[in-house]
Amino acid sequence: MVSAVCALVVVTLGLMFHQQRVGTPFDQAVYGEVYKRFVGERELLETMLMPTDPILLVVVVALFVMLMIARRRPRVAILAVVAPLLAVGVSGVLKPMIDRTINNANNLAFPSGHTTSMVAVLTVFVLTVVTSGTHKSLMALTIVGAFGVAVVAATGLIGMKYHYVTDVIGGACLAVATVLATALAIDWGATKRQRSRKTVVSGVAL
Repeated sequence: MVSAVCALVVVTLGLMFHQQRVGTPFDQAVYGEVYKRFVGERELLETMLMPTDPILLVVVVALFVMLMIARRRPRVAILAVVAPLLAVGVSGVLKPMIDRTINNANNLAFPSGHTTSMVAVLTVFVLTVVTSGTHKSLMALTIVGAFGVAVVAATGLIGMKYHYVTDVIGGACLAVATVLATALAIDWGATKRQRSRKTVVSGVAL
């Protein structure tokens, strides 16, 4: 359900912003607020973009995958690799189709690829904790922490005028939709394989 809603948001915004060359009043209002609070703080804004750095994300995902393999959670390890790559790939396909730009005609903006990759990784982390049966306080801390990281990075993207806030929203929704859909597909495939094995074993026993 959440995946479908997020996908619908991406499609709706994509249709609204097709070949748009300027931000919406909402985009401009959010940028204005960020600008007022961070005027003259370019270095700080650049630092806030760190969670979107591709190299950092690759390192984090690699460490996470090794941890999941060590803990015998292969489905999560597969999800951590496949979902972010798939989300970024879809973002790359959508950008020229939607053709929304910011600052100049060559800077495709929607959905935000920076946001898509970061939120995809964060969503994998949150989903892993939520489905692991850990204490509710740890779940809450993980969700709040992930949301905080996303907000900080989004503020940097908006403040540096790399993206409008609606680009960020679109990227986040695309990431969540992709991760959840991929997780369902992985679980479905694993369950189907388990059933096939049981059928084979039953046949041999007979």
